[in-house]
Amino acid sequence: MFGALYESYFLYRGWFPQDEGALAESARRVLAGELPHRDFAELYTGALSYLHALGFLAFGEELTSMRLVLFAFFIAWIPALYAVARYFASPVVAGTCVAASIAWSVPNWSASMPSWYNLFFATFAVAFFLRYCDDRRARWLIAAGLACGVSVTFKSTGIYVVIALLLVLVFDGQVHSKSERAGKRAPNLAFVVACAVATLVFLVMLVHRRLGIAEAVNFILPGSCIAIFLVWSELRRSGLRPRAHFRSLLGPFGSLGLGFAVPIVLFIAPYAISGSLGSLVDGVLVEPSARLRFAAMKPSTIGSLPLTLLVLIWVIGLGHTFSRAKLGGRAVMAGLLAICFVLTGTSLGYRIAWGSVHDASLFLVPVGIVLLGIGIRRGASRSIDHVRTFTLLALFAFASLVQFPFSSWIYFFYVAPIMFVAVLALAAYWREASGSGFSPFVVGALFIFLAAVGVARVNQAGVGGRNSIGEGTQLGLARSGALRVSASNARLYRHVVARIKALGASSYIYAGPDASELYFLADRRNPTRALFEFLEGGPMQDRDLLRQLDRYGVRLVALNRRPVFSPPLDSRLRAALVARYPHHERVGRFELRWRT
Repeated sequence: MFGALYESYFLYRGWFPQDEGALAESARRVLAGELPHRDFAELYTGALSYLHALGFLAFGEELTSMRLVLFAFFIAWIPALYAVARYFASPVVAGTCVAASIAWSVPNWSASMPSWYNLFFATFAVAFFLRYCDDRRARWLIAAGLACGVSVTFKSTGIYVVIALLLVLVFDGQVHSKSERAGKRAPNLAFVVACAVATLVFLVMLVHRRLGIAEAVNFILPGSCIAIFLVWSELRRSGLRPRAHFRSLLGPFGSLGLGFAVPIVLFIAPYAISGSLGSLVDGVLVEPSARLRFAAMKPSTIGSLPLTLLVLIWVIGLGHTFSRAKLGGRAVMAGLLAICFVLTGTSLGYRIAWGSVHDASLFLVPVGIVLLGIGIRRGASRSIDHVRTFTLLALFAFASLVQFPFSSWIYFFYVAPIMFVAVLALAAYWREASGSGFSPFVVGALFIFLAAVGVARVNQAGVGGRNSIGEGTQLGLARSGALRVSASNARLYRHVVARIKALGASSYIYAGPDASELYFLADRRNPTRALFEFLEGGPMQDRDLLRQLDRYGVRLVALNRRPVFSPPLDSRLRAALVARYPHHERVGRFELRWRT
């Protein structure tokens, strides 16, 4: 109930026009019978455009319809997240973890972006996998595979969760084969080493074009820890006959793969039938490489890690002291926590709190793997606890790759809930394995603090410059629904859409670079394939654009003078457009040009 009410307050607030426009334009073109990648330059894998198209059919062709679809999935995600958290904590503590996850997720940015669906389906997949650990029934692995497959059809980064679960299955096989009959070790070790090497190669190949210290720490280190841990685990266990070992993995791998394949095959079928598999491959695997040039942002530098380390030491020390202190001492420490919360009300205090949580994520997997290894060597926990904890650590290590190559502030919120549940899992595991650690009361208090910080400062403009989020002004256009944006944005788009409708007699206009929102808001059609021009770059791009303008009788163009990602118009192309469309008018960052 809290999550639904809380998110409903922020659901229609704030936008990035180019994102909303691209999502809406993709859905509208699907409704018109076009196939993503073949007929237009779909930004993601493509299934989300079909889902948004269904949203348009159900709720009307408005920007807010896509957010209603997101809201429905968000509501379904909350109980799944709670079910995962309950494996590691009491109902109260699990509830506080979910509350913190809600405050650090969708309410911060309620656009129906595919990365939110990657988060939702990753949670569904791990919930099914943990259920499989309980009763070892293949149907739960098939369900986990289905969730992963659907996630990939929304955005290809869903494959990261598949990689995580495959590695978890390898570890699960190690844990559950220890009591089996001993045999040759070399083939089994070679297999695990091959899995580890393949993982490391994948991570390096993913980021090598922008590889630096920050990228290595953020994106290579966590997954490397998971891979190296698997090798260590294999080295310390007794040998299992190779044939039996691979046979024990074949069933789980097959079940997960079967579930994964079903949505993938269904999604690919229209392309195979229409002979356009090449367009799908180019759109999903080739064209996204352009984002490394135009739509990329480096992760935060690691210079703040010493400060984060000091904050973590203070928090850990406070938690241990609180667990052992008497009533008076606990009151003092509660007062210190209250002071910290008040300080987060300032811009600097919130930046420190937000940055500390973000940077703490870099320590989670390396520290968690070390603690897991210590627990395994002590033999103080059940094997199922080893697998569950490793599952959450692996999930976070690979799901956090969604932050590459565009490591904007919002991309951390796409994985923060997984981080919080992984922290909960690790705290529960270490308490069980060592007989010490934070009490459940302290862990719950930590999540209450995080939830309170997230709720109190969810609209903190200092984090991401989100000046358009807040109370705002209704955009007030026929196709915008109840979306609320900044007053300046509302004035700009009302004016430019009114002028387009007054000047553009044709049903087609050209809006760009990176201005797909004008097509949707003005109810005009796009004569090109492009939603973001940088994805359609090439030596013939300008000539093709002019040819399409002539083919569709375009009488008006809206030129974006400050595109977000794509480069400004080439001087020769601009000269050609000026010659074709001699009349002009400046409306904010847009230049309208038309011919009579």
